[in-house]
Amino acid sequence: MHFPKSQALQLHSCFEELIPGRMHSSGQRFLPLIVLGFKQVRLGVVDRHNHVNQAHAGRYGKAQLVFQLSRVALQPADTQRMAIEPEVGNGLSTMPLAYGCIQELITWERRDDLGYAVSYVEAIIAVGVGSIGLRTTLTGPNVAKLPNEQLQTGDWVVLSNSRIDILGFEPD
Repeated sequence: MHFPKSQALQLHSCFEELIPGRMHSSGQRFLPLIVLGFKQVRLGVVDRHNHVNQAHAGRYGKAQLVFQLSRVALQPADTQRMAIEPEVGNGLSTMPLAYGCIQELITWERRDDLGYAVSYVEAIIAVGVGSIGLRTTLTGPNVAKLPNEQLQTGDWVVLSNSRIDILGFEPD
């Protein structure tokens, strides 16, 4: 998977463990789950593209994560929060909430030919323990809630319901 400016994606974490995929009854193997730990959060990320060297398990380093298919909302006007938090409790999280500030808006493509607004977005988001990528599509009601109907560099956002891809892990 290619993400523009992927070198800017650096989430400081520990590659705690690799949970191997199990064999499905159809004979196809499930992809492995990589567990990243940081600031009392354990994040489960599927290595869909086999970018991560399994031998790095147990080491600290920088993970390159892209939050995809996310719901994006602006944080309340008086809030400037940076964090990644589990969606429920404090167990292993595969769909965390990410709070942060847009460092760079890489792509904003708008289409109105479907009868409603659709915008494709790629951005780099600072989340306190590093930076993550965002790649998603916003539709009518979500776009209408944005000032000027567009995200901007410097906007404080919250991401939810994300599918997370890992592009790499570089040990310290």
